[in-house]
Amino acid sequence: MRILSHVNGFSTQEKLSKLEDIKRNIRDAILTICDAMEKLNVSLENEQLRPKLDWIIDHASETKFLISPEFWEYTEELWKDKGIQQCYERSNEYQLIDCAKYFLDKVKLIISPGYVPDEQDILRCRVHTSGIFETTFTVDKVCFYMF
Repeated sequence: MRILSHVNGFSTQEKLSKLEDIKRNIRDAILTICDAMEKLNVSLENEQLRPKLDWIIDHASETKFLISPEFWEYTEELWKDKGIQQCYERSNEYQLIDCAKYFLDKVKLIISPGYVPDEQDILRCRVHTSGIFETTFTVDKVCFYMF
């Protein structure tokens, strides 16, 4: 909502504070797709990636999972696999966050040193909310309240 209500958008510090949420979105997306592979009976095109898919399922689902360089490497490789892409194309058959493709396509950029999320990244980032938030902004002297 802040993007809508502030002409200047986010400060660099605010953008950087969203980086962990973006990384969590990537973890959630690749984990969901990997889990769906078995349920939808979709095979990897490159079966040599099977240990990496299994690693993602076994490790990324842990509550205290710390995202590691291995995770990024495996995610990039798996996302390029045609079987994973077929499973993604069938995402209407399971629950996948809307931003999955957007962020999985940008993994290499997101993990690069000095990366700062842009406003599009922040707008697409999904963060679980546990309450109702109110934002007020004015356009042409008309005050809007968004919940």
